[in-house]
Amino acid sequence: MFVRRLVAYAIDWYLISFAMNLVLVIAAYQLLGVVFAGMVPLTAFDGGSRLALFCVLVALDVLYFCVLPRYVFKGQTLGKRLLRVRVERASGGDATLACYLRRELLGIVVIEGCFSPLSNYLRNVLLLWVPRDIVQGIVWAGIVVGAVSVGLMVLTAQRRMIHDLVGGTRVVLVERAQGGEGDGHRCDGALEQPELDRDGHPARDQASNR
Repeated sequence: MFVRRLVAYAIDWYLISFAMNLVLVIAAYQLLGVVFAGMVPLTAFDGGSRLALFCVLVALDVLYFCVLPRYVFKGQTLGKRLLRVRVERASGGDATLACYLRRELLGIVVIEGCFSPLSNYLRNVLLLWVPRDIVQGIVWAGIVVGAVSVGLMVLTAQRRMIHDLVGGTRVVLVERAQGGEGDGHRCDGALEQPELDRDGHPARDQASNR
């Protein structure tokens, strides 16, 4: 589960980073007359443009991490779809849009603050009003919280990171059901169901009654 989530995260991070930077490259050319060959910092733009572009980036983030898995891919981004993992409610069943919004915007972008490129753009916006030293402190705090979040996933039985707790979600493995009946799923660390005999009784119970 850890490796699958890590690879899926890497794929999603690359895709959303590329898309966000493409928006900023186009904006820099249109507004500043400058062509950037690499990553474009949001600080390259003045206050009004910076806020407007940040809103565009938020919309892009919500579209990819909230709308796409909620309404198109049933709990999956492109990365999760490739690695066959999905997000669902902690109690089971499809997560709601509100779950995804809390998970992504509050849990990942704001609280953890180190797993999403949108977190960095948020700090770029904060620089309009907050001293750089304080923003740098927020960066270090995000690294610490992010490390704790990874620790929760690796060391606890539930395998839920901080953003999962905030969103009321969990990440489960998606397994291809036998017989071509579609996809099934299981939660990592879940208890296995006992084997049943032909009459539907647990095999161990039948053996103990002989």
